[in-house]
Amino acid sequence: MNTTCQQYMIALAQTGSITRAAKQLNISQPALSNWITSLENQLGVQLIIRSKKQLIFTPAGQLYLNGCYRMMQIKQRTYSRISALGGTEKENIVISGTPNGGAQIFSSIFSSFRDKYPAVKLSYLEGYNRQTLQYIADGQADFGICSTLDLESADFEFSNPTRREMVLYLPSSHPLAYDASGLKYNEEFPTISLQKLDHIDFMMPTEEMSYYSGLISLFQKRGIRPQILFQSANVGVLYKMVLQGNGAAILPRSLFSPLDPVSPFSLRPKFIIYSVLAYKKGKILTPAQELVRTLICEQFEISD
Repeated sequence: MNTTCQQYMIALAQTGSITRAAKQLNISQPALSNWITSLENQLGVQLIIRSKKQLIFTPAGQLYLNGCYRMMQIKQRTYSRISALGGTEKENIVISGTPNGGAQIFSSIFSSFRDKYPAVKLSYLEGYNRQTLQYIADGQADFGICSTLDLESADFEFSNPTRREMVLYLPSSHPLAYDASGLKYNEEFPTISLQKLDHIDFMMPTEEMSYYSGLISLFQKRGIRPQILFQSANVGVLYKMVLQGNGAAILPRSLFSPLDPVSPFSLRPKFIIYSVLAYKKGKILTPAQELVRTLICEQFEISD
């Protein structure tokens, strides 16, 4: 299958620039520009508006681009199935994520995936948020089980974003603590001003965690310099430090149990992060990769 035209159009969408797309395709910029003009003349409609900042796809251009993605997917699926018939299927799918939460999701989907694709190797590459995204960018991983504060990205697709509230936890021994043993699962938590906690020790995430920068920004906006007693990339460890009375922490709401000696508080506005399955922008998924995406996104919904 000759999909040169489709590759050209997808490269233009991925890079947003004729010059960058030409470099990625290893052709000259004039040749790519002439190809666009020729295609527009052939179709009798403008596909791309050439802007100094970024290429803008017209409605017709977006329609053509969507067709290019579908054609590339058909090609990939066809070749994959032909290879399978010939006994040469050697697909290897690499998923990256944390040693704890991400690894648990991987183990939950492994058997279901292998039942349908026993010839495809499914591998797990440990890495915290920043490292996982780098693995995807470098081509070392196909998917990343991640969290993000911002769903807009020029480099990554974020599939099935699942909203997670981050709340403040105080140990039960703190003067501002309250009896949280009667709280229901979906009940709203009381709110608290962070300025009241300027004196207390904080358990903080490390810089590779997805919400670290947002947390630092939150403190800065409120004029607070937290006294950092302890840092970890494991939210379970941070929560346990609060349980033991060592100080406060801002952690996922899902960690809370009414049986725990802590007092949870919502922040205003609420501090939200999103659990996502990340992969490269414009990536055409094979049937096996589509199944991985579906299975992992189902796990996000179960754990919500």
